[in-house]
Formats: sequence, C-alpha cells, structure tokens
Amino acid sequence: MNKLFPRLALVSLALLFTLFLVLGNIFIYQKQRTSYHDAFKETQQTDLKLLSQLAREALITQNYALIEWFFNTWGLDYQKVVRLTLENQNGFALSKYQRRKAAEGETITNSNTLVLHDGSYTITITSDSIEIDNLLEELKLQLLLVNAGATLLVILNIWFLFQRFAIRHLHQEMRLRKIAEDKLKLLERG
Repeated sequence: MNKLFPRLALVSLALLFTLFLVLGNIFIYQKQRTSYHDAFKETQQTDLKLLSQLAREALITQNYALIEWFFNTWGLDYQKVVRLTLENQNGFALSKYQRRKAAEGETITNSNTLVLHDGSYTITITSDSIEIDNLLEELKLQLLLVNAGATLLVILNIWFLFQRFAIRHLHQEMRLRKIAEDKLKLLERG
C-alpha cells in the first residue's frame, strides 16, 4: 500500500496536468481556426471588392473581353481560387473561370451584386481553404509535441519530487526506526 500511493499520486497528477493541457489546446486550436477562417473570408471580401471595381468599369464600357481576361488571370495567379463567375440578373454567365484541379479542402463562397443602369450583375468567388487546413494540421502537430514534452517533464519532475521528499523521507524514517529497534533489542539483552 505504501509503495502504491506515490505511484497512484504520480499518475493522478500527470493525468490532471495532461487533461489541463488538452483542454487548453482545444481552446487554442478553436480560436486559431476561427481566426484563420475570419482572415480568409476578409481576404476573399477584399478580392471580391477589387474584382467588382474592375467589372463595374468593364461593364459600363461593355468590354467583356477585359473581364474574361482578368478573371482568368486572377484565377491562375491565385491558386486558392476555385471558381470565379460574373452573371447578369437572368443568371447568364458573362464570364466564368473554373480551376482545373478540384478543391482539396473546404470551399468558401462569397458574392457581390453590382447595380448598373442596365441591370444588376453578381460576381461570385469560390476559394479553396486548403492553406488554412494545412496550417491547422501543423498547429495540431506542434500542440501535440508541446503536450508530450510538457507532460514528460512534469512526470519526471513529480517523480523526482516524490523520490526526493516523500519516499526518501519514508526510507529515512524506516532506517531510524530500524536503528531504534536494534537499540531496544540491545538494551533488552544487556
């Protein structure tokens, strides 16, 4: 029983520490995930505003070739863009860019409506979030490694403290008791 208690206490403290780390890491992961996705959506909104400004000017001058060229150039330059379309109010696609490679991660879609004198037009951009997924996987690995290292250090530290203060103290008491018992035996004989 005496030998079991320090080990049980060591395991309990290590499990408590690991639980605390895991809960902390879940919180950190969720905050980072939300932050990454929000930043991605903001970037996508900025891209959409820029595309809308160009499309407005080209639609006013009815330069559809410029829109087509710019959408294709934009899509090729930004690997995260999966699909980019400009449709009129009837749903007819005036310009459409479609990436050859399918989306690897979750896709995020945003739209913006342009209202001009001859009708309304909708620009839709769909982007691949694989970059975010890769960053989050890297974060998971880093958190796992930090947890493993911290848990190992805490276990070794707790074991050392138990060894140093609790178990060594018990051994010293046992040694003193043995010396006292030996002295009592000597006194009884003598």
